[in-house]
Amino acid sequence: MIKRKKRKKKSLLKQYKTTAENLWKEVCKLRDRNKCVICTSTSVLQVDHCFSRKTSELFFDVRNGTTLCRECHCKKSFKTSGYDRLVDRIVKQREGAEWFLAAEEVCLKLEPFVWDVVTLEQIIIKLKEQRAAYLGAN
Repeated sequence: MIKRKKRKKKSLLKQYKTTAENLWKEVCKLRDRNKCVICTSTSVLQVDHCFSRKTSELFFDVRNGTTLCRECHCKKSFKTSGYDRLVDRIVKQREGAEWFLAAEEVCLKLEPFVWDVVTLEQIIIKLKEQRAAYLGAN
């Protein structure tokens, strides 16, 4: 008799966080018309956080996400040819200097944060509303 390992079920919290992150990526890609904002490629798209993923206040904020192709995302991550500053300029132009400065201030705090189900439910609802707005606009 072969014993099979039981797969652990994801906790509800983990499921909600995964759902919220997938919705966040989808909304960012819809906003950016499913193409890289730098080179306009449509292959292997990824969504980059302009400000650190460690900043929970900005983690699921669509304004903090930018759609990049894999190549541009790698260049940005490794700070090749100023791609990191280019993405910063794109976000600042798209969201406004006031939001960008406020986001920088939030990043300086870096307060520890623990996700909870209620907060993630609220984030999911907001992201679904944003997705519906983008889908309705097209």
